[in-house]
Amino acid sequence: MLSFELSYDELLTYQGTNPRPADFDAFWDKALVSLDEVAPDAEFVDADDFPLTTGVAQHLYFNGTGGYRVHAKVVRPAEPTGPAVLLFHGYGGEQPKWVDLLPYAARGFTVAALDVREQVGFRTSSQTPNSFSLHNHLVHGLDDGPDGLLYKHVFLDTRRLADLIGGLPDVDAARIATTGWSQGGGLSLVAAALTPTIKYTASVFPFLCDYQRTWDLNLETAPYDEIVTWFRKRDPRHLRQEEVFTTLGYIDVQNLAPRIRAEVTLFVGLEDQTCPPSTQFAAYNKIQSPKEVRTYPDFGHDDLPGAHDDIYHSSARSSDLNPWKCPRRPGRQPALQRRGRRTTRDLRGSPLSLSLHPLHTTGERANAQVNPPNGACQQAARLPASRTPRLPIRPNVHGSELRAGTSSSRSPLGWRAHRPARCRGRGQRCCGRRWWPRTPACLGF
Repeated sequence: MLSFELSYDELLTYQGTNPRPADFDAFWDKALVSLDEVAPDAEFVDADDFPLTTGVAQHLYFNGTGGYRVHAKVVRPAEPTGPAVLLFHGYGGEQPKWVDLLPYAARGFTVAALDVREQVGFRTSSQTPNSFSLHNHLVHGLDDGPDGLLYKHVFLDTRRLADLIGGLPDVDAARIATTGWSQGGGLSLVAAALTPTIKYTASVFPFLCDYQRTWDLNLETAPYDEIVTWFRKRDPRHLRQEEVFTTLGYIDVQNLAPRIRAEVTLFVGLEDQTCPPSTQFAAYNKIQSPKEVRTYPDFGHDDLPGAHDDIYHSSARSSDLNPWKCPRRPGRQPALQRRGRRTTRDLRGSPLSLSLHPLHTTGERANAQVNPPNGACQQAARLPASRTPRLPIRPNVHGSELRAGTSSSRSPLGWRAHRPARCRGRGQRCCGRRWWPRTPACLGF
């Protein structure tokens, strides 16, 4: 850990240094209202330069606050499963390449990557060529008060992106995740704070936190050195110091953190001199939703080994984002239900809810249940061991044992998994996807 930084025990209780404006909540409530007053005028344009056979790549253009036309990349899978992931790039970095979005799209996730205004190349009519310099974006508009801050508009862009993607017919707005590194890590937390429906956030060494702490540490490393430069040029005697840090408090992620309702995973390099660990913990310690921190003692603002893979799998394994999980049909109760002399089993904690169903399974239909196509077996094998539902064994009416999803030639009764409302037919299009059930939970008919 950095020699000048707090100890790890102190980091776990650190509550930040930068002042929180008295009207902070009212400010952002008003800002969200002002965003709603701006018509998004969203436009999805197919990306002819990146054709896909498994989906469609599109450019998304929409109106943000301040009269700015914002751009984002979107990949929409041909067989969507409902979840979506919002990606945010680092300070001054380009958005992800098209191919970087494909791993999520391969799972059936809709993926969107925001272009932070004024930080990338020419994308929209609002951004003139050669305007992608990174001079003092952090303090841009500071002299005009909190409403003039550039990052106020960037923060609202994350909310608008979440609303537009969540409003797509193939996306479940309650199953959206956000992620990013550095500036992207900060914006992923901001999006979760301003969009309460977001379910999961993976933030890697977030930028935009606890500005006064970075100034106190006197690191003078980009990008927080912009604060020092501002004082040297505009207020060398620090006569406005309290005013400056209070104004920056309106765009301080730690002050937005209590609004987050999503599950959060924070990745921290304890040797980070760009975004000091204490600034990151200032935001983390104020998150009130389920959260987890993963530390790298010997790493700084670097490529943290395994973080990309962890984020990818964590997003998919989350119970609210897992495309392999088959939700119960609306109105079904998992408790014991009695039908005649037989009852269903209450499988709490499992995605599999079974009930007796008078279904004759003979001929090809019965063989299909017991011997599903290779594709179904391969898809079921992709489930992590911890997420694979265990098929219960029950004695049938003749005393022999049967597994769920199988039937006896001597009995017309078989176990059937509850299918979600989106299923087409009796197990033939589970969750609206291909022509065979994707998980063991759907192998009952």
